[in-house]
Amino acid sequence: MNLKIRKYKKGDYEKFIHPLEKENMKFYMDKYISGGWSDKLNKLGFDENLKNGWIYLFGDDSEIFGNFRISPDNTDNTALYIHSIQIKKEFQNKGYGTQILNFIELKSKKLNFKKFRLSVFKDNPAINLYLKFDFEIIDSTPNLNLVLMEKILT
Repeated sequence: MNLKIRKYKKGDYEKFIHPLEKENMKFYMDKYISGGWSDKLNKLGFDENLKNGWIYLFGDDSEIFGNFRISPDNTDNTALYIHSIQIKKEFQNKGYGTQILNFIELKSKKLNFKKFRLSVFKDNPAINLYLKFDFEIIDSTPNLNLVLMEKILT
């Protein structure tokens, strides 16, 4: 299937981004983060990404079924940071994550970043995709069950 990727438009957060992020991430946030999922904190993170980065939605001709948020890494100006990649459950494991990572890699190179990074919960199945995509674990936060992963661009 030909994936269509477009930039964020006003109203997308409420209609697509927030509901999908909550559906996919609430379990992990409730399990590992003190206080659990927070709509307010999710919106603050989104607003920060909107101001300092890029937000995209993707799908096919009939529906939007995912989004991702990226920005320059605030701890390393040679890295692009992937804040979130969300795909509706019924569209997972169909190659869309790989297509999105390829898109992000091309964007990273185009913007002259040397690497890109993300954090993922260790028990999130997406970690397997990142490992297949040559990400390496470079740090961890055991009390949150999080790992920081990085891919060096060549």
